[in-house]
Amino acid sequence: MRAQGVGGIPIHTVKKHQSKATVVLDPQWLPPGKVGLFVDDSLQEHADPQLRDAPHVHRVLFCRAKANQTS
Repeated sequence: MRAQGVGGIPIHTVKKHQSKATVVLDPQWLPPGKVGLFVDDSLQEHADPQLRDAPHVHRVLFCRAKANQTS
């Protein structure tokens, strides 16, 4: 993200089978009145009711694609 001119944004990872909503909605990282950004490639994660119902969290679903190499 820094390479694209976006810096100073905390990026978090969670352990397998841990709800990502617990991090995204944690007041330590998303204080009241602030907007959070959740980016993930799993539709299942985006369907988590805690994230789905959080009006102050913007969700971005991305698709992983394999780059084609040409000679």
